[in-house]
Amino acid sequence: MADFLSIMLSLFQFFADNASITLTLAGLTAGSWLFIRIFQGKREEDEKIRWTEVVAIILGVIVGIFSTAAGFIAWSGSFSGTGTYSVSTIVILIIVGLGLLLKPVKDLPWAAIIGIIFGLIVISMISFQMTFILDLFEGLGFNPYWIMLIIFLLILLMSYMAFKLIEDIGKIMGKVLSWGPLQAAVMFFCLFEAILLIWPPPGFWSIATLFGF
Repeated sequence: MADFLSIMLSLFQFFADNASITLTLAGLTAGSWLFIRIFQGKREEDEKIRWTEVVAIILGVIVGIFSTAAGFIAWSGSFSGTGTYSVSTIVILIIVGLGLLLKPVKDLPWAAIIGIIFGLIVISMISFQMTFILDLFEGLGFNPYWIMLIIFLLILLMSYMAFKLIEDIGKIMGKVLSWGPLQAAVMFFCLFEAILLIWPPPGFWSIATLFGF
């Protein structure tokens, strides 16, 4: 398990350090739906999903995960002063990544799901590794089960509020990536940003720097 986690963290860091590669993959993956529509035509409502669409969905989820992770890693670097990417690169990585990731499941309430998961994780940690907290409240005359329920609800609420905006943005991008002209626009911006990142001097140019941000 530790080896798997270290491999995944290394991959996340690789895509964060090589944003031009990540943006190229994200742009081509977003544009794949446009290519499918051009070469195979629009699928009818009663028609079964095509194998090309299944491949596009799988690639979208995989690339979306790495693009989103790369964006957040770059974002955290900008706060710590170690970041090398402009705001446009970070925004494109996160927004397009979320759009690809949530496109096939854009109707699921991700904010609520993540909130429940976080709440369960915190409660599990308190129950098995931080029992002194429950003992403290029990010593004060409080029912520890009610305390755990309150903590769970607080974590659920805070996580829901934190991820609700991200979920809404992802849903919007999921719908955006279903419309041909915007698929082309997303692909263009991703590839254009990727080209700017490798344009001499590497790492200096971006859409943001072109407009003076």
